[in-house]
Amino acid sequence: MLRPSFRRVAPLAGALLAAGSLASGALHAQARSLDLGVSDVGVSIGDSRRWTGLRINARDTRLDEANGVNLTLWNPTRRGGGDIRGLAIGAPLTGGRSITGLAVGGGIGADESLRGITLAAIGAGAGGDVVGINVAGIGFGSGGSLRGLTIAGIGAGTGGRLDGITIAGIGAAAGDGGRGVMIAGIGAGLGGDFDGVAIAGVGAGGGGNFRGVAISGVGAGVGGDFTGIAISGIGTGAGGALRGLAIAGIGVGAPELRGIAIGGAGIGGARLRGAFVAGYSVRVVDGNDRSDDRRGRDRDRGRNRRDDDRRDRERDRDRERYRGDGELRGVAVSAFNDIRGHQRGLSIGVVNYARSLNGLQLGLINIVRNNPAGRRVLPVLNW
Repeated sequence: MLRPSFRRVAPLAGALLAAGSLASGALHAQARSLDLGVSDVGVSIGDSRRWTGLRINARDTRLDEANGVNLTLWNPTRRGGGDIRGLAIGAPLTGGRSITGLAVGGGIGADESLRGITLAAIGAGAGGDVVGINVAGIGFGSGGSLRGLTIAGIGAGTGGRLDGITIAGIGAAAGDGGRGVMIAGIGAGLGGDFDGVAIAGVGAGGGGNFRGVAISGVGAGVGGDFTGIAISGIGTGAGGALRGLAIAGIGVGAPELRGIAIGGAGIGGARLRGAFVAGYSVRVVDGNDRSDDRRGRDRDRGRNRRDDDRRDRERDRDRERYRGDGELRGVAVSAFNDIRGHQRGLSIGVVNYARSLNGLQLGLINIVRNNPAGRRVLPVLNW
């Protein structure tokens, strides 16, 4: 009968234990997560690459895809985020390559896109498009387009288009145009064209054309044409034509005004066609006077040369569009109607002035510069 010898078995057992320890250490080094599930489905705690179900991790460093609920304590490392579909929870921060579904946390970020509902206490943003319902306590930003309903306590901005309803406690801005409704407690602005309604407690403006309704507590203005209704507590203006109804507590101004304009203090432009009522003055300027352009150029010198050249080209283009004598066609009512061009229609005021007239002036003093000597200055009526 053979009996095991301790001296013979001990070395073999030690070798087996050492091999097992090394294997266990290797497995432990490779595993970054505790996975409770089958085929990457179930519950994962740690930095797993792909998971469906509940996934909890301090900070993602190598995530590829997560479907279901993904909870993190901090935003991912650079290139460490993946595609998240479902519910993304930041305690306080979370993020990924893209997030589709519901994202909740103190701060939320995506390298590419955010789609769905995003609720952030401090801020949220994406390098690409943001689509859906977005609410942020401080700010919301997008490097692409921003589409849907966006509400931000301080500001919302995008480098592309702003389409939908945007409400910002301080400001909302877009590098391109937009469509929909913008509401801002301080200001709202776009670099391109906008179609819709812009309401701002202080100001609303755009670098392109505006079509719709702009209502502002202080001012509303666009660099191009404005078409629609503009109601402003202080002033309304356009770099091109302003067509429709414009009502301002202080003034309305544009190179071309068509429609009805009511200004508490004054109304001015190169071409006025319609009905214009102002508390102090309705003024038609001479389209050949380029002194404003020269002053603007002198003031802007020293800034970026490319921006200076672009602004100069835009000024020249707009000025060429309205060159020639100023003109009033319609009715002007104010204390002083100053028509530095040709008037076709009726002006009513304390003092009425026109370089040339095809119509009537009614007021205390009526001046038509090119009338015969006996009718250049008349009381009550001139024609």
